[in-house]
Amino acid sequence: MLNIYKIGGDITGEYKKIILALELFKKDLSNKVIVVSAARGVTDELINSVNKEETVSDLLQQHLKLASDLGLDKDNIVDKLKLELKNIYHENFDEVISLGERLIAIILTEYFNINNLKVNSTTGYDSGILVENGTIVKSFKDHVKNFIKNNFLDKNITPLITGFDGI
Repeated sequence: MLNIYKIGGDITGEYKKIILALELFKKDLSNKVIVVSAARGVTDELINSVNKEETVSDLLQQHLKLASDLGLDKDNIVDKLKLELKNIYHENFDEVISLGERLIAIILTEYFNINNLKVNSTTGYDSGILVENGTIVKSFKDHVKNFIKNNFLDKNITPLITGFDGI
């Protein structure tokens, strides 16, 4: 059996809810896939961003605070966050607004792993997920299943997949 969990922005933006989600995931001994959304308000901030440097600073501080609230060593993730935030200057708008999912994936991967839930993150795009009108394109379903099975589940790793990714 494979359970798929979606962690929305109301959960990813609050450390107490992330802690509760971790406990739920640890109790579920079946194979699982975790799909994450950006923290509440992050996508809107990226869409409405006029001053990119200010937005980068705000998002970095917001995510470092969340990491600190979760008890994470900020030194372990700050460089990863900064590297990902450089994508705010990308020419592809979808790439920019999907930054929030990739930022939260960095934090959740670190948090879940130090709390003994073996997780590795990937993007929906890298997984081969192609969505058209809200539905996974049928011709790619087998590819996605095989990607998740071969790269994660067969290795006893829980995949954490970003819920939106620009293409």
